[in-house]
Amino acid sequence: MAKLFYANEGTVEFMPETMGMLRSFPKHWRVILNARPADAHHTREIDALVITERALHVVEFKYRSKPVTISSEGCWRSGGRDDDYSPAIQARDTADALKIWLDAHPNLRHMRNAVMPWVVLERFDPENRIGTQSMRPGVYYDPGYAKVLNGITGFQDALRNREKYESKRVSPYPFEVQDVEAIINTMGAKRLDTLTVQGRVLDLQSGQPLQEVPVRFISQHSSAPFKEFTTEVFSDENGYFNVTEAPIAPFDVRFVGADHLPGWTSLPTVTFHPRTSYTVVNVYLASPNLDEEHVQNLLAEQLSGVKADISDLQTWLLEHDEKQAQQAKRIEQLEGLVQQMGEVQPEMSVDLTPLWQELESLRAEQQKFDLLEEVDLQVLAEDALSPIREELLHLSQRVTQMESRLDQTEVELADVRLLADESSLRARQAESQAFNAAQQASGAHQRVDDLEGRFTGVSETAQVAAKVADQAGKHASQAYRISSLLENRVEDVYGTAQAAHQKASDASAQSEAAASSSAQSAQSAQSAQKHAAASAAESQRAADEAKESRSVQGERLKHEQEIYLISEERRKKRAEALKLSAIIGAAGGMLSMQPIPFADNVILTPMQIWMVVRIGQIYGQGIGQDAALKLIGTMGFGFAAQHATIAMYRLIPGLNFGLGPFTVFGFTVLLGAATAMFYERGQMPDKQEQGQLLQGIKHLLQDKEFTEEVKAMGVSAAQEFKNRGSKPTAENLQAVFATVSERARPIGERLESKLFGKDVQV
Repeated sequence: MAKLFYANEGTVEFMPETMGMLRSFPKHWRVILNARPADAHHTREIDALVITERALHVVEFKYRSKPVTISSEGCWRSGGRDDDYSPAIQARDTADALKIWLDAHPNLRHMRNAVMPWVVLERFDPENRIGTQSMRPGVYYDPGYAKVLNGITGFQDALRNREKYESKRVSPYPFEVQDVEAIINTMGAKRLDTLTVQGRVLDLQSGQPLQEVPVRFISQHSSAPFKEFTTEVFSDENGYFNVTEAPIAPFDVRFVGADHLPGWTSLPTVTFHPRTSYTVVNVYLASPNLDEEHVQNLLAEQLSGVKADISDLQTWLLEHDEKQAQQAKRIEQLEGLVQQMGEVQPEMSVDLTPLWQELESLRAEQQKFDLLEEVDLQVLAEDALSPIREELLHLSQRVTQMESRLDQTEVELADVRLLADESSLRARQAESQAFNAAQQASGAHQRVDDLEGRFTGVSETAQVAAKVADQAGKHASQAYRISSLLENRVEDVYGTAQAAHQKASDASAQSEAAASSSAQSAQSAQSAQKHAAASAAESQRAADEAKESRSVQGERLKHEQEIYLISEERRKKRAEALKLSAIIGAAGGMLSMQPIPFADNVILTPMQIWMVVRIGQIYGQGIGQDAALKLIGTMGFGFAAQHATIAMYRLIPGLNFGLGPFTVFGFTVLLGAATAMFYERGQMPDKQEQGQLLQGIKHLLQDKEFTEEVKAMGVSAAQEFKNRGSKPTAENLQAVFATVSERARPIGERLESKLFGKDVQV
């Protein structure tokens, strides 16, 4: 089991499986997490620095939830979007920073050539691709200096295989122990110990294991390097569960409920306090029909079971110690077999899964042995028993409190019984008094009934007389109202008759006028009806024409939007191609003016070939150097003139970069523009179009401000190229491009606007 160290104050963001994989490395390996080698110019963080016997592996871990497609070292695409900073380039730059840091420490300088960068995609995805090829697990892929692994499976074997295949890059001799310790101490790294929990879920009453039980592990540790650690696991068919890579800190274990165990509760409820890197936890589930006293007795019986589990661990440790040599030999055989199978070409689809499963199982068992070998079993036993004993103490205290409350309740119940007896006596006395009062009330009621009988006859006679008098009064009033109403009605009828006579006279006159008006209205109505029919037909035609016009306008607008989007995408690609051409042309221009024999053939031509290949990638086309050279050959007359011009400039003292259009910059930009046109329409520009492009370049080079910007960019790019040994490799050219990319963006935009205006048709 490898030793892990931590060299920063941030948090570890890896998956728990990744941490377990790193810890499963051989015990003599060292892993430094979040290392930050820094000097006056570079500060970069290394996710994991794996120090083996002969190499320093710089590992960048990337978790991607969507498929990844790798076109080249600098071109990564995930979830339909290009990465601004390719993980492979990031790993390469981080490895370079580590080399600079090693150079700054004389006692570690001899280890700089053994640095190997990696990118590991933590989550294996079968849809991850490099080019058009699917990336299989356990096989590393080679898009450039940094190697790429799809998933963490087989990473240890991949490290060994790379050291074997790149034997010239590893240290010829194993690293000295003091050198490894010097790296750890100089980086300020501290030992990172974590906790492994072996747990089991049991039925408290029967002692039988319970499967598929969800258990939540909650750590009370929240400081660096661990972020808040909470996880949920399920027990297996034997009731076991495991938690790994947790901080060594107090923690709680909670049963979160299950449909097949309604109302059950878990014990112990106290917090666990581990003192070693390995601990044993038994979770007991109690059914809802158990009382606390019964739970206390059952839990006390489980103490012997925990002691037996610790004893079984000790026996396993002794047995494993005896067969360790045999098991180590088997691990070595499997590692050799996996290494041999890894040499098979990736396209032959060799399934290494069974070998890895057996190898990982043996390594996990070996890791458990290494972990327990460093643990004091006596302390382990005390840590496992302590929570149960503490829970028993709490249960005992609760039972004692309940018994005390029961005694107090019995005393209070006796007092209540005395009060009840006294109240019962008083109730009987009150009942007797109430009976006597009821008898007296009955006699009084009889006397009242007799008096009421005497007055009943008189009262009834008076009531009948009152009713007769009241009825007579009502009849008289009604007769008076009817007489008044009749008089008023006669007057109203007379007035109505007079008014009706006058209205009849008026109606006769109006009828004559209405007859004449009706004839005219009939004629107007017929005319209006004809106009309305014509207007309805005209409105329908206008509505149909408007509908057709909206449809045509919508289709035209959609077509114009599509043309705009296509044109905008092409414009961006041309601008990117011309930006790249400007960088190569400016750098090549500065280098070609140096008194270097054949610099234009040795340096400039490879740079222009790489440029053509890279422009093809911008347009989604992958071509090789031979195809790029043939493409350049179609404009051979122009580049013969380029070489002649360079030779002439070297013969004229004082002639500087930027004089005249026929410079390296102008020809390189012409090549970039012609290449872009080739990928857009499938053919190179003819002589007339080339002439138009050259006129545009010449016009821009007459702009002093533009020329100064190009010259300054060329100086920076040429200097970066010289710093990398003036070797026109793809890696060096990509670095030059990255150095001045943002500076060249406005130059590329201006070239695109000038060269691809209305004068040049693409």
